[in-house]
Amino acid sequence: MEERRILFTTDATITFDEYVRYSNRICRFRNILSYILWIGITGAFCVWAVISGRYPHALMAAAVCISKVASSPAVKMAKLKKAFAEEDSVGNCYLVYDFYEDGFIMTCNMEPCELCHYWELDSIVETKTNFYFRYNGDNGCILIKDNCSPQLIHFLHTMKDDTKGPLYNEGMYAMLPGPAEYFGIPYEVIHWKESPEGIVDRYKKALQCASVEGYPVIFENDEKTMAVLEALEEEMDRESLLAWEPSEEMPLPDGKKLLEEWYRDRHEGQEVWEHPQEERSVQGKGSPQDTFIATELCFHTFDNDDLIMLKFPVDAPWKVLAYFPLYGWGDHEEVAELMAVGKYWYEKYGAVPAVFGCNILEFWAEDLRISEEDAWRLAKEQTAFHDNALEICTKSGTVGELADDLQKTRTWFFMWEPFA
Repeated sequence: MEERRILFTTDATITFDEYVRYSNRICRFRNILSYILWIGITGAFCVWAVISGRYPHALMAAAVCISKVASSPAVKMAKLKKAFAEEDSVGNCYLVYDFYEDGFIMTCNMEPCELCHYWELDSIVETKTNFYFRYNGDNGCILIKDNCSPQLIHFLHTMKDDTKGPLYNEGMYAMLPGPAEYFGIPYEVIHWKESPEGIVDRYKKALQCASVEGYPVIFENDEKTMAVLEALEEEMDRESLLAWEPSEEMPLPDGKKLLEEWYRDRHEGQEVWEHPQEERSVQGKGSPQDTFIATELCFHTFDNDDLIMLKFPVDAPWKVLAYFPLYGWGDHEEVAELMAVGKYWYEKYGAVPAVFGCNILEFWAEDLRISEEDAWRLAKEQTAFHDNALEICTKSGTVGELADDLQKTRTWFFMWEPFA
């Protein structure tokens, strides 16, 4: 029998305050209905008594109703304290929740319960601080949002909103987003309504935690990109590529020399460091670019196209390029060359691969501070890396404009022709 795979885990210690919050939210309708019935019935009786001239009866009924309503919170709190203290209560229990594709298992004080299928729940109720899983009337489970990962929160949001999903249909399974399932690594979902500035902020926070959580890469979560990856997988040994590490037996090329060679081939023997006097004028007049071009230009074209921020378990950010053979069409040598350039740019400029799409690659250079001379060289290296760099990234089509922009911007954007 195949071993059940845990998708997410969270824990909670249920204090009395949490217990009260749960009761107030889950029993809210019943409590309000109780007040309405008391006030409605008493009000009707008072009206009848006044019409009948039985004023003492009306006053007595009104007094009883006011007393009942006023004392209800204290009475309710006493009942909750008694229930919380009972032996079989969740009071001060330590709970662990393991989520699977078809349901979850709650472990209470190290004693696991049986699997509860998602479709067995009556509903999932969300508040600002909690998720409540309801079943059998007022019974249920308490999840504390502060203890849940962003991935788990998105997972629960998706399940609540998907009427064709496992919460509403017996036998259905909850699935991870395509790229996360494909690579089998941690991820965060970036909603398509997230602002470009918000995306950058999330990326920077993830980058600060890269040594622990993995290097973040924002990935285009659409069917076309996944189809390209799957097609490339058929043409290559994907497992070997993902496991590949630079070694003496298979060293990486020199990224700097590769770029110089590519530039000579495309410019009739001219060297990267040669800048003819007529080209020296800096023509760029653009404003600094501090957000990802891909998220503004390409990924927000269609509503509801969420992005995925994958977190790769590598010890250097340029190694994530081994996971995306989209630019070498699965050829091992070309992917190695891509990684070599990424390694060189990381070591010299601190640039890291940050955004991938079906035909898009964008680097992030957080602390890039370069002279005009270095900016010219880098601009020419980028034209060697991709011959459409000037056409895509400048208005004038000149190296001078690109060099000027590179002194201001944090993002390096490359876009190839779409894959067929």
